[in-house]
Amino acid sequence: MADERVSLVLHLASSSTPLTFTLEPEQTETLAQRLPEMLERGGVESVATRDHSTVLVNFGHVAVAYVDDNHTAGAGFGLRQRP
Repeated sequence: MADERVSLVLHLASSSTPLTFTLEPEQTETLAQRLPEMLERGGVESVATRDHSTVLVNFGHVAVAYVDDNHTAGAGFGLRQRP
């Protein structure tokens, strides 16, 4: 079975470089459905990453957010580097 990596991609209003957080596969669909509401409200939300960390995102500073397949090995926060 292929190693599926799905990420939350955040483009902040104050930066040209996006932030990428590798997600737990189980939460991907739910998070994708909630993103429009999160962006509209602009509040702080917690997001669980694939390495079982929790990231707090202030959606008031996010210009664009989406869930995307991440095929670049090693890219994204929340993904432990292999030795």
